[in-house]
Amino acid sequence: MISQKKHLIGALAATVMGSSAMSVGAAEWSPTYLGCVFTESAFSATDDIYPDHRNEERLKVGSTKFEMAFAAIDLSVQRAQLIGNQGSAQITARRGGFQSVVFMEWTPLGSVNLTTVLPPTKDGTIRAIASRHIVEPLSGYMASQFLGTCKDRIGELPG
Repeated sequence: MISQKKHLIGALAATVMGSSAMSVGAAEWSPTYLGCVFTESAFSATDDIYPDHRNEERLKVGSTKFEMAFAAIDLSVQRAQLIGNQGSAQITARRGGFQSVVFMEWTPLGSVNLTTVLPPTKDGTIRAIASRHIVEPLSGYMASQFLGTCKDRIGELPG
């Protein structure tokens, strides 16, 4: 019985230590720059937020090209600089689940843009998901989801 307990404790310790080692490895991916290109999208919008929803576009799925970059990423203070088609802004940057990095922007009008960037795969691909939730009283709402990839350096990646 005592021998079984020692083996069980040893197995649990190995599991916990293995998990800790994995967590330490997970924290190692801390990009300071990410340039992202999104090519697939799902989109819905209306120009009237009232109940009749005049001029509503129901879910539209397709190809698009949307680019943005995250610079000066500092996860220790949870900040980054977003550079996009509307200029640049200081945003929140936090560690997400499964080694991801999550960026959140609150626009001056109170809308939310959220981007999750996954860690590089074995082949070096860095995948990203961007989501925009825009509500403006005079122009309606827009909900969009984009899928794309990022690179963690400026310039073209070696082919």
